[in-house]
Amino acid sequence: MRSPSRTYGFLGQFHDKALPDGAQKRFALSRREFMGLGTAWFMASALFAPSVSCAGLLPPHRIESSNDDPQLPIGSTPWLSENEHAQAHSQKASPLFLTFDDGPARCTGSILDYLSQTSQRATFFVIGRNLVIPSLRKVAIRALQDGHDLGNHSYTHTSFSTLSPNRIEQEIVKTHKCIEEVARDAGVGNRVTSLFFRFPFGHTGRPSVYAAAMEILHKLGYHVAWWDLDTSDWRMETALYTGSQVVASLRTVKPRDVVLLHERELTARILPSLLEVLKSKNLASATMSAYDSRWSKRWKLARTNREKSNRVF
Repeated sequence: MRSPSRTYGFLGQFHDKALPDGAQKRFALSRREFMGLGTAWFMASALFAPSVSCAGLLPPHRIESSNDDPQLPIGSTPWLSENEHAQAHSQKASPLFLTFDDGPARCTGSILDYLSQTSQRATFFVIGRNLVIPSLRKVAIRALQDGHDLGNHSYTHTSFSTLSPNRIEQEIVKTHKCIEEVARDAGVGNRVTSLFFRFPFGHTGRPSVYAAAMEILHKLGYHVAWWDLDTSDWRMETALYTGSQVVASLRTVKPRDVVLLHERELTARILPSLLEVLKSKNLASATMSAYDSRWSKRWKLARTNREKSNRVF
């Protein structure tokens, strides 16, 4: 005989006075039905919920895949290269690496303010076309002057899985030149030593497209990097994901992890809470130019699986 399955109350419990002997009705679901309903709801919210970028410059955002590559920005500043930054790590705080995608945006200034107040450093993976907008270009210049890194995140933020090799070269090279110009305007051109790239949406495309992209990146001296923790902060724009969930995700972070965030208004609003989590865990964010690939087991596996590209993680 099959043992009774556990049931979960749905919309609570109610009494029906018309029933004899005070009998009760209860909406109930079996464990299997409950889990099935939850899974269907999660999948529907991920597939059909809309998303709007902070700057209004990007198309609806898609779920970031695990096949992402971050590339270090131009004008990178060595970790602990300034007195203020050194003080932030003076009490033996362990390093990690906050990265922000899809900027610069209107909310980037607020992000920079919060990072400055806590003497944290981060890497901003910028979209080339945003750097052409004067007001956003000024924000990128400020980021470099504040000691942060800029990474290449393509020119139009189009999935590489839909592009030809020629178009991919344009996406990478045009943004590379834009970042070089920003670095010169910021007065940090002589610090351009380490470059990192992150594929839009984490899509590397079919093998032939990926190989073409890697050839271009190698010629320009770029490294491809991955993240260790995806906070899914962009999901807050769907109203089905809350800031408290993003903050909770960061509580699982470990020293030397690369953390994925986005330049969104809602992310900027909860950034103080995120930074408080780092403080409580005695962690301090550094720029990707200070990253040592030997720290990440996941990146080691990626390098083993893609040794033919000879890329550095």
